[in-house]
Amino acid sequence: MSEKNRGFITTKVGLLFHFGKDNEEILVENFINLLIKKNISFHCLNDNDFDLTISQLIENINHQEQIDFTQLKESKIDENVLFFSGFTREEMENFLEILRDPRYPRFELKAVATKTNQNFLLNELIQELRQDRMVISYVIALRKGINLLKEKSEIVNNINLKEEIENEIVAIEEILININNIFDINVFKDKISKVKLLIKEIDENSHY
Repeated sequence: MSEKNRGFITTKVGLLFHFGKDNEEILVENFINLLIKKNISFHCLNDNDFDLTISQLIENINHQEQIDFTQLKESKIDENVLFFSGFTREEMENFLEILRDPRYPRFELKAVATKTNQNFLLNELIQELRQDRMVISYVIALRKGINLLKEKSEIVNNINLKEEIENEIVAIEEILININNIFDINVFKDKISKVKLLIKEIDENSHY
């Protein structure tokens, strides 16, 4: 496919992807057949690509590439990686919607080619994606915790406990507001543990 400026950077249009360990071969075959059917060029990343930059890897995108299925069982990472190059936002969202079908592999780590990451080594980008994924998981856990605390606080009659819950909710909301400036995994772990303890205390008090 040709090079285009499609909202992110001027680049080849296609996909970079890597299959981690323990993929079902039929799911991988379905994915490759989907790319062929939709005429999407691609490069299947192998372990030798981890020390190359994203811009170098994009140059390897090829409509005629063949997949060596024997390499799929030899990956040095566990996750599946999917990297979009030259897709518009609408095209990317439509493609991701198709991949929700259980006939295709699940890609835990996903990214888009940008001016910021084009000079990253693949290994560096994967580390960043892992960090982002971890942050998101903690944010989701804390938001669920806040919602549950708010719900359960309605049945709390103990004034001290109710005040402690309210203070904890305020503290967590402040952490979430500042998530883009600082992320301390230990703080998130402590807050999740605190939420669990408060919920346990609420449940125990509700029996009296």
